[in-house]
Amino acid sequence: MLEIIAMFSLGSTIRNIALDKGLKPGPFIVMMIMYWIGLEFTGAYIGMQITTSMAGAYFCGLAGAAFGGYLGYQRVLKAESID
Repeated sequence: MLEIIAMFSLGSTIRNIALDKGLKPGPFIVMMIMYWIGLEFTGAYIGMQITTSMAGAYFCGLAGAAFGGYLGYQRVLKAESID
């Protein structure tokens, strides 16, 4: 549940940054969600291969999701503004 709240909060932040730069926020939010979910599953898979336990897979999945959110945030920060 906290992960969903974090995703909404980060999406709102990305939206505000994109609007301040004069960009459409939709593509950046979708990209953040794709990074988040994709890296969460990738991290969980890697964690399961390394530790062979569900706890290890869970924590590696959380680390992957956090990294995906970070990548989405950095993507909108580094985007060129339209002036």
